[in-house]
Amino acid sequence: MEMVSLGIPDCEDKDVCVETFDASSLSKLIAYKDIPFTNNKNKSCDIKLLKCGGNHTLILLENGILLGSGELRELCNDFQLFNGWCVLNYRLQELVAPELTNLTSASIIDSISTCWDSSFIGIKFLQENTIKIFSFGLQFKSELGRPSGSNRYLIMESGPDCESLTLHSCLYTTISRFQYTNNNVSLYGWGLNNKQQLFRYVTKADKIVTVPKLLDEYKDNAAIDFILGKDFLFILNYTEDYIECLGNEKLKASIAKNVPSLRKMAHITAMWSSVHFIYEDNRLVSLGNGSLGQLSLDGNKLKPVKLLQCGSEHIIYSSIEAPHIVTSWGWGEHGNCGSFDKNKNENEQKIFTSPNNILNIQENKNYAKISNVYGGCATTFIKINKAVNIDKMSNNRI
Repeated sequence: MEMVSLGIPDCEDKDVCVETFDASSLSKLIAYKDIPFTNNKNKSCDIKLLKCGGNHTLILLENGILLGSGELRELCNDFQLFNGWCVLNYRLQELVAPELTNLTSASIIDSISTCWDSSFIGIKFLQENTIKIFSFGLQFKSELGRPSGSNRYLIMESGPDCESLTLHSCLYTTISRFQYTNNNVSLYGWGLNNKQQLFRYVTKADKIVTVPKLLDEYKDNAAIDFILGKDFLFILNYTEDYIECLGNEKLKASIAKNVPSLRKMAHITAMWSSVHFIYEDNRLVSLGNGSLGQLSLDGNKLKPVKLLQCGSEHIIYSSIEAPHIVTSWGWGEHGNCGSFDKNKNENEQKIFTSPNNILNIQENKNYAKISNVYGGCATTFIKINKAVNIDKMSNNRI
């Protein structure tokens, strides 16, 4: 069966919601012992992270099980689950074994990320308190963080006493954030630096970062986060209430003019070419490129935000007033913004400038609550709680 990025058994674009994953199907799987890189103390099959590349998707569960669908370059397909999803833990262990000195050491997958055609997996070694990052896939702009032709999957590891890792990628660039037990934070980056989104380059060679490079260190300041777009990086310093903007000069100027304080923000998210701020009053302010309808709505026109996430060039949204409905706007060429009005000119490339309904769970008595939304490269995922908890282990679907 051909593997596709939505975890469904065909390659057709979908402009209506189709169920792709039911966590209760994992009940038999977690009965097996010794699944590599899982936490025996945490049996939760709730979703921790969902990341989408151009043609593949990864789902990391709270218990450390890693699911994949689509073109899983180098990770391959080792354990068929159902439809298009497979469990990657066993194959991952085979690939990274040569890089590990102690395979019996307790470890768990801590973070994941996806570039266009590549994947990054951070594994935390609990006894050593270190985290190692491995990369898999195809390389176009040195996005794998390893020299071309290298067959080493390990690209970097943290220092000792590392508490957690955050990974995020956008197109061909990746950022890793290591947080240590002493509240120190280190930021590394690799891949495309063509717009100086990682650092100001001195020579043309700096436009592509072939191996992870230390961007900055923050001593005794864990309140550091980041937002990454296709040509920009915003380092969010909540302690000093300051945004350091790298890359896109127009967006940098717009941020300086329109965003007064990080302390007023409830949530910040970004797509390839824009950044979106949700204030404490649940009002949305969007800045950046709006050529595909991404900026057609803001806090003056939109009901207070309950859930909001970005895909590559579209927004997925649910309001406080209507939490049972998910809508989307922006670029929806592949059905990711829902059904398109067939009367519109096809040359509009399916651009949505107003919220387009994707799902209303009141129309399905089996669904009780929309608990999260996720966006990828022209893909949309919605996490739903079932109305009846048939399986005590989990009742989540996407």
